[in-house]
Amino acid sequence: VDGVMLSMPQNKMAVQMGFRELVFMKDLVNIPFIGLAVNAQRIKNDPDYIVRAIKATLKAIRFIKENKEETLKIAARELGMKDRKIGSLVYDDAVKLYSDSGIPAEESMMEDIVHARKIQGLAREVSINEVADWSLARRALELLEKERRGTKR
Repeated sequence: VDGVMLSMPQNKMAVQMGFRELVFMKDLVNIPFIGLAVNAQRIKNDPDYIVRAIKATLKAIRFIKENKEETLKIAARELGMKDRKIGSLVYDDAVKLYSDSGIPAEESMMEDIVHARKIQGLAREVSINEVADWSLARRALELLEKERRGTKR
């Protein structure tokens, strides 16, 4: 085989076995890595629940980014990633994928929209506002920042 696409942690396992990693897909395709999804009815009926879920996710992301060693211990225990070196390599790539704000960059969203338009065969332009509403994420981020400032005093 001349080349193969591998996901984490297999890509780092291959590197450890002597293979070369040619490209990190995030460097080629700027599509949001991960997200939360919920139906419109739940958003309408219980937006505070959604805000709390987003806030908890943002707290987890901050924990991961600020606590590499503890995150590696958790990954070893919960995900079975026992090889510390591979775990560290995976961590170094993975933290680049998480948004600090919970809101993807505009260019990332537009790239995702372009791909979706091609798949759907849609010729017309589509704006970010037609497919995303970041108001709940902004509210969660505000609450998290207030909480963080309150604990620093």
